[in-house]
Amino acid sequence: MKKLYLVSEVLKVINNLIFIPMKTFTYFCRGLVALVAAAAFLVSCSEDNPDGPDTPGGQSPELTISEKESDLLIDYKGGDRIIVYYVSNPAEDGHVTAAVDADAASWVTEVTVDETNGLVAFNVAANLGQTSREAKVTVTYAWGDKEQPKTVTVLQQGAPAGDPFTFSVTDITHNSAKVTVTPADTEMDYLVMCWQKDEYEQLSGTADQLYQNAMTVLAAEADNEGYEHLQDYLEAGDVLYRGKATIDLTEYLEPETQYVAFAIGTTTDVVRLTDVATSEFTTTQAPQLGITFTFEYNNPIITVTSSDENAFIYAEAIFDVVLDTEGSVEQYVEKSWNASLNSYMGYPHNYTLEESINMICSRGEMDAYIYGDGSYFVYAFSTDVETGGISDLTYEFFTVTNGEVTVTPQE
Repeated sequence: MKKLYLVSEVLKVINNLIFIPMKTFTYFCRGLVALVAAAAFLVSCSEDNPDGPDTPGGQSPELTISEKESDLLIDYKGGDRIIVYYVSNPAEDGHVTAAVDADAASWVTEVTVDETNGLVAFNVAANLGQTSREAKVTVTYAWGDKEQPKTVTVLQQGAPAGDPFTFSVTDITHNSAKVTVTPADTEMDYLVMCWQKDEYEQLSGTADQLYQNAMTVLAAEADNEGYEHLQDYLEAGDVLYRGKATIDLTEYLEPETQYVAFAIGTTTDVVRLTDVATSEFTTTQAPQLGITFTFEYNNPIITVTSSDENAFIYAEAIFDVVLDTEGSVEQYVEKSWNASLNSYMGYPHNYTLEESINMICSRGEMDAYIYGDGSYFVYAFSTDVETGGISDLTYEFFTVTNGEVTVTPQE
């Protein structure tokens, strides 16, 4: 439009030459020649100069990166990040792209551009090493056959030096322990779990394998608690820890058993942040209350009587074939008892330990039941409402043939 306007002005002046006094005609002619030359020059620039203005406003597009995003310092935890940009004097065919340098493509991923809001989004993986690392994210505005790149430096810190956690295991009993965990990074979320040593050795492997197995356990817990997503469960506030924490393990431990307590740094969207730190301990022998039991067989009922009529006792008769897979009677009873307690104390009932024992056990005497011919064992034990531990476990083996009970002599 600008070149047409100038040419039309020249023509307008020529049409009105008759009104210019002769005294000024010579000077006007000199100005007219200069004006025509200027118009010709502008026409030439617009048609032949590729570096001239590209937009209706007459100015070239300009890509600007937000100052605070021009250099991004990210902690070792990583996560989702954005770069804010703005394009002034945009061209009609202009568009923005973004890419990360090849050396960092393994840890800076999911690079996307939101041209509507002027954002470049990307994800930075956790840096498990103690050395910082650097990446270059290049944001480019392109139009026609031109482009304007701007580079943003992403500097990610290394993980804190030294061990990610320190442990202290105290107050160890036959079915409980107190684990105190102190993280090197007090702002990091982390997971603490305790598994039997043989189970831990089977499921540990590499740090990634142990982390995935731990998350599988938590996913099952989340489903049992009624959560649709593991992330929601982790964000609930009572699963992960932050800062120094002391955890009382009181519900799942068995007497005279080796355990491994371990901690792993994690985000709520299931990204491992640290290596695994562990601490081993062994529970003590279960206390014995000195209670004895008698078994009176009257098929199909076995009446089990405790020497203490006020003691909480539990008794049951089981086909001995379960020992083919469950091991000894002691192992079976521990597992079965813990499962019973957990079913009452867990979701959806959430009874207390004392309430659960009151519902499961009897005082002083309890009946066990025989279910036809076969080989059995009958067992009884007492328990305490404060600890839930098994005490004074007693058992007998017997067979039932045509309804007749034969007790196997004790060796």
